[in-house]
Amino acid sequence: MQAVAPLAAQARRPPAPHGASGFARAGYGPPCCWRAADPSAQVLSEALLLAVGQAPEGAPRVAARYSAASPGAWCPPYIFLALRNFMSAVNRPEPALWITLAAIPANGLLAYALIYGAMGLPRLELLGAGIATTLISIGMCVAALLIAAQRAPFKKYRVLGRCWRPD
Repeated sequence: MQAVAPLAAQARRPPAPHGASGFARAGYGPPCCWRAADPSAQVLSEALLLAVGQAPEGAPRVAARYSAASPGAWCPPYIFLALRNFMSAVNRPEPALWITLAAIPANGLLAYALIYGAMGLPRLELLGAGIATTLISIGMCVAALLIAAQRAPFKKYRVLGRCWRPD
């Protein structure tokens, strides 16, 4: 995913300035497939924690938090990172910066509310932290996708075009 920025920046030069979008798609496709194909860490998280010396009374709670965060750790962060690098490659990193700056306090507030049961939300402790992280990760991904698909100068690159076909 880190290679998206330099490759997309180089590909956006003439004669084929729209080749940069292929690198953005290539940046998030393989990591998503890899992560979706490897759910073993989620399934074995409690056993792995116990194997490395986690206290038996704490391992199930930490494993529950990991399980709640796992869906958000599959594709949304990878897509966001690839799009962030793509936005930098076209000399417009500001949207990704603003998304990140908005997500940090939103994650803290939502995690606090779900951990301690504030603002009318249920008290979920560590599970709540995992749910908050997942929801914020998905929100960051959706925001970056919407900006890349609908706003200039990203729209002309058609980052979401032909997603089903590898370049």
